[in-house]
Amino acid sequence: MTEPIQEEKTQEEIIPEETVEIPEKKNMVYHASADDAAIATMVKGAETPLTYKEVKQIIKDFDPLDYVEPHTLTLDKVKKLHPHFKLGEDAFGKQKMRYKYRFIDPEKNRLDKAFQVEHWQPVNRTNHPNLTPDLINDAYGCVVSMGELLCFRHREIDEKFMDKNLQKHREAEEELENKDKYDDRFYKTSKYASKFDDTPLIQSEDLENKDFVQSVVTEE
Repeated sequence: MTEPIQEEKTQEEIIPEETVEIPEKKNMVYHASADDAAIATMVKGAETPLTYKEVKQIIKDFDPLDYVEPHTLTLDKVKKLHPHFKLGEDAFGKQKMRYKYRFIDPEKNRLDKAFQVEHWQPVNRTNHPNLTPDLINDAYGCVVSMGELLCFRHREIDEKFMDKNLQKHREAEEELENKDKYDDRFYKTSKYASKFDDTPLIQSEDLENKDFVQSVVTEE
């Protein structure tokens, strides 16, 4: 049986043809004047939608005296729907609730700290069963106002956090007041009492006046 004769490929058939990519022509826009160019820039800059904070500020600017925070309106509705959470009034006549509320930005790291460390919980129909459907955000299943989640925690826990934050604030103030106390770059101070007055006075121990200061302190 005879084998089929294979045709020999020429060199032209082996080497592929080179393809040249022609770059696409970009549409160049030429403005008739500088004003036209400025207008085009203004129009393109207005494409970004307003943020919640920008909308809030614009509304506030219309009626600054009559403006009520959307957060306040939402929270008032939640409290009104749950009268059994009320604990009476405080010394200033303000209504006390079983829970403390605050709005939190729905950012992952912030929510991790809020839920795991600070013991906040989102307000939903499980823990606040009287909520109306219009208050529930479909995406999160909880109350949302101006893009922030309404959260709550027990009053006792909130008071503990308030005490802790107050203590930190006091410690920071003391540290600020005493930061130069043991710094060698500053003059040391000594207290002495004048023979005319029992009020403690502070006198800097300036090296040039050291003898004078000692004479005043030891003077009878």
